[in-house]
Amino acid sequence: MNVLYKYTKAIDGLKEANRNVAEAHLQFSAVFRARLEDLSLIEKIHGWYIETAREHAFSGDGTTNNKQFVFLILNLYSPASLVGGGINKNLRRAIASALGIKANTAIYKMRSCAVNWYDIYPKFRGECNTAISEVDRTLIAKGLLS
Repeated sequence: MNVLYKYTKAIDGLKEANRNVAEAHLQFSAVFRARLEDLSLIEKIHGWYIETAREHAFSGDGTTNNKQFVFLILNLYSPASLVGGGINKNLRRAIASALGIKANTAIYKMRSCAVNWYDIYPKFRGECNTAISEVDRTLIAKGLLS
């Protein structure tokens, strides 16, 4: 009888844990849901990013700007990849194409650097946030984002 009671309690505990995981999954999936899916927009977004960087006099060289652009695109298309999730192959190709990079696997390294720099360097973080705000405004104005 004692073993049966322990077994029943264990099953109840597992059911409760499963409900908690399902609830957390719903909450986090909403946070990490892609805001855009149309990869053909990435070239246009790159142009808007370049304009924003010029208007706001972003510091850094081309590689720094590329990292900011990668951060911006991942924020729009694959937020989960900014916290360790994978980057879809087609998304990597589209980013690499927009940046003129032949090896689309380089996007992984740029993502890692961008996430670290975003955490460490306030100026990089501020410029990324400015780019995200400006591009969001443009996308909303054009009816591409709600």
